[in-house]
Amino acid sequence: MSRLRHGLLGAFLTCLIGLPSHGEAARDSQAAARAFVIGLSSEIVLLLTSETSVTARENRLSLLLRHALDLEVIARTVIGNHWKEATPGQREIYRTLFADFVTRTYARQLAKHEVTSFSILSVDAAANGDAVVAEHIERPDGPPLSLGFRVRTGPKESKIVDISAEGVSMVLTQRSDFAAFVQREGFDALVEALREKLSKMDHAEESANRHTGGGNLQATSATGMMARKRRATLRDRT
Repeated sequence: MSRLRHGLLGAFLTCLIGLPSHGEAARDSQAAARAFVIGLSSEIVLLLTSETSVTARENRLSLLLRHALDLEVIARTVIGNHWKEATPGQREIYRTLFADFVTRTYARQLAKHEVTSFSILSVDAAANGDAVVAEHIERPDGPPLSLGFRVRTGPKESKIVDISAEGVSMVLTQRSDFAAFVQREGFDALVEALREKLSKMDHAEESANRHTGGGNLQATSATGMMARKRRATLRDRT
């Protein structure tokens, strides 16, 4: 029995020695976050310095953001405790609409910027094992754009759980707006409000295409068409 206890203790200590320390885990998380943001920023800057149209930029940026953002976590965070009150059906519809709304909104904002380069300023540890990567995006016609990416790295991949622009958090801003809206109007009203905003985006894209003579019809409709198909599928389920 004594040998067995010593054997188990030895195996346990061996496992402990093999585990990374808290400091090592934090450094690994920060290194992964830095590499992830550098990769994403490189693609964004390359796209924004290309000769492609604003519409084509929006479409590509929307796809990049959809891959880079942890939209599930963000969607749940911005409505706070109201997530627990929603039915599974309401959650599914909301998640889909929210993902389209966030990616298309931020893609539109980014696509209008003229940029030249980016630089990483710092990488700091945050709660829950996250890392915050601060960067400057240089612009030819103004001061650099200050961005902060809160990155959460899992076993398989890294994802952004919040973005701050000039020190203003996307999640905190939207949480204030969305949670207050649900408190005042109800969850279904939030879903309908998101549908209406996305519909207005669709109409704005179609209008812009008409004013440019229809030359960018395929590019203009790509992201919008996918979003409309997702919304149509959701309506068929309700």
